[in-house]
Amino acid sequence: MRVYVESNYLVELALEQEQSEACERLLALAEQSRVELVMPVYAVMESLNAVNRRLSGFADLDQKVTGSLEQVGRNATLKAEADGLKGLMLKARKMALGSYENTKSRVLRSGRVLPLDWLAMTKADKMRHDLGLELPDAVMLACVLIDLDASPPTEAAVFANRNTKDFDDPAVRVLLRDRDCTLISSFPAVVAKIESAQA
Repeated sequence: MRVYVESNYLVELALEQEQSEACERLLALAEQSRVELVMPVYAVMESLNAVNRRLSGFADLDQKVTGSLEQVGRNATLKAEADGLKGLMLKARKMALGSYENTKSRVLRSGRVLPLDWLAMTKADKMRHDLGLELPDAVMLACVLIDLDASPPTEAAVFANRNTKDFDDPAVRVLLRDRDCTLISSFPAVVAKIESAQA
């Protein structure tokens, strides 16, 4: 089965969010060549921006928390606990960035990356106007549709993401369905579909 993913897939994995276990299972299936994992190159760039925004928030929080913890640490009884918490945000930032780099490398090794070219940008611009999509979402969808047209899947394909507010549109579903591709807005549901199909 061919599974298209976008930036929220990498973010979900890198930051170990709610659906990361299913995302990890999907990546393991790709590494075992049991699914074809496909991602627009634009998703790699957009996911790094999302992770960096989150890390910037961690840095801001770290500055605020560290100042408060220094004041709390002036209390002899609480000093050890306050000192233990001081590096938490720094540790969280390092872990998230390391996890993102590791995840990105694994996805790029075991998946296929769709280019961002003139054709994709032209199609994205048209869909942005016709469907009212934001540019990043229009680019993702354009890349997926171009790939489906150029290389129709031998079995049903899935466009997996958590971005329901932008992609869960009847017109988008029709565009995908006409190319034998289903929109699924839950990574656990995608994994369940794959595993039931391969059982």
